[in-house]
Amino acid sequence: MNNDQNITLISAYAPTLEVSKKHPEKREDLYDKLESVLKTVKTKDIIITGSHINTKTGSAFISFPDNMGRYGKGRVNENGYELLNFCQRNKLFLSNTKFKYKLAHVTWQSPENPTAKHYDGNIRKRHIRNQIDYVIFR
Repeated sequence: MNNDQNITLISAYAPTLEVSKKHPEKREDLYDKLESVLKTVKTKDIIITGSHINTKTGSAFISFPDNMGRYGKGRVNENGYELLNFCQRNKLFLSNTKFKYKLAHVTWQSPENPTAKHYDGNIRKRHIRNQIDYVIFR
C-alpha cells in the first residue's frame, strides 16, 4: 500500500436463499447498494469485505475462473450465482477460494448433514488476486 491509496472496508449481510426466493427485491437491493459503494472507490484503492453473503459458490470455477479460485466447496446455489455475476460485473475475486483449506478450516457446517462451506465474504479486486496470501478465519 502506498500513501495515495485508501482502504474501503465493506461489511454486509445478505438475505438467505429462502428469503431471496420469497423477496428477490431484498437481494437486488443489497447488490445495488454494494455497486453504489464500489462506484466511489478509486481503481488504485483497496477493497476488503467482511460480509456474510449467504451464498454457496461451490465449484463454479469453470464458469467464473476470473472471479474465484479452484477450491470452492460444495455446489453453487442461486445466491452463489448472483454473487459471482456481481463479482464478474465489478472485476472482483473471492479470495477465500484461492487456496486449498483443510476441512478443519471450513467456517460453517450443517448440524443435520455433512454440508460444509467457507466464509463467503472475503472479496477483493480481481487485479490484486496474485497478491493475496493464505486467508484463514477463526
